[in-house]
Amino acid sequence: MAFLEALRDFLSNNTRHDSGEQARARVRDAWNLDSVPSSDAESASPYDVQQWRKKLRRIFEELPDSKQEWEGLMTEARAYGLDTGWIDARLAEEFTQLIRVVVADRVLSEADHERIETARRLIGLTEFQAETAVRAIVAEAEQFFGGAVVEES
Repeated sequence: MAFLEALRDFLSNNTRHDSGEQARARVRDAWNLDSVPSSDAESASPYDVQQWRKKLRRIFEELPDSKQEWEGLMTEARAYGLDTGWIDARLAEEFTQLIRVVVADRVLSEADHERIETARRLIGLTEFQAETAVRAIVAEAEQFFGGAVVEES
């Protein structure tokens, strides 16, 4: 509301020269026009980070068909100045989530294996790391469901 009030005051005071500068100052304050950018001005806004994460999730959900979008996603991350450690943690989260989604029906199909393998290659995990994650999540799912997760032939 402060912006609208400042705009109304500015427009109503525009004809009077003595208070016009005060109204302009209120508009500058309402829009934060006089603020100095932080030294971290190249970092992403919270909105950009949220959109990047949504895109990451969508790409993982649509694998292997979406793998051609991977390079663009990583380019965006570098352009936003996202920290590599933070990116790696998000990739690990999405990989874990992908495995959980895949085993939720208690069946691992050939298509599921392909999705996991495509994700593994894209994020740069070794086969051992991926296998360890899959085994842990399958064990978690089997305990939760009270039955085995089977591989479809």
